[in-house]
Order: sequence, then C-alpha cells, then structure tokens
Amino acid sequence: MLVGVDRFLVLYCRDCSQAACEMCFIQLHNGHRYASIDDVVDQLRTQLDSLLDTVQSRTSAVTDQLDTVQQYRAELKANVNVRLLVIVHCRLGSLVTRG
Repeated sequence: MLVGVDRFLVLYCRDCSQAACEMCFIQLHNGHRYASIDDVVDQLRTQLDSLLDTVQSRTSAVTDQLDTVQQYRAELKANVNVRLLVIVHCRLGSLVTRG
C-alpha cells in the first residue's frame, strides 16, 4: 500500500489515473471509476512482464538477423577479393604475353 499525507492510498481512480485514500476518493473522485490499488499494481506488473517478454523476443530475432547479415557481408567480401585477384592475375598475364 502507498501512503499519502496521513492515510494509506488504497484506491486508484481510473478516470484520473491517480491513487487516493478512501477520504480523498469520496471528496475528489466521487462517481469516478475505481479499482483497488493492489489490483492495479498487479495488472501493471503483468503488462510490464508481457512487454519485457516481447522486447526480449524481438531482441533475440534482431540479433539472429544481424548474425545473418554479418555472414553475408563476410561472404561478399571474400567473393570480391577472389574476383579482384582473378582480374589482377588476368591483367598481369596479358601484360606478360604482350611484353
């Protein structure tokens, strides 16, 4: 339970998104939709856990995709190097046969 000025904050005003003690709720939030502060905390904790699971799952997927991109990059770099060597070899060979 949260503590206000001199009372426990036991209610949550859904209309105002604000915790309140029973007295403040009667005086300031009369007629508003409300819930137990403990229930709201449990709901928020569940939502946060779900969001955390989603973020962790997406992080894992992005990491896997990054690994794949890095593999493709390394293969591409190796292919470029091989082709450059072939081009240089061909050019050198044509210079030697002309010479």
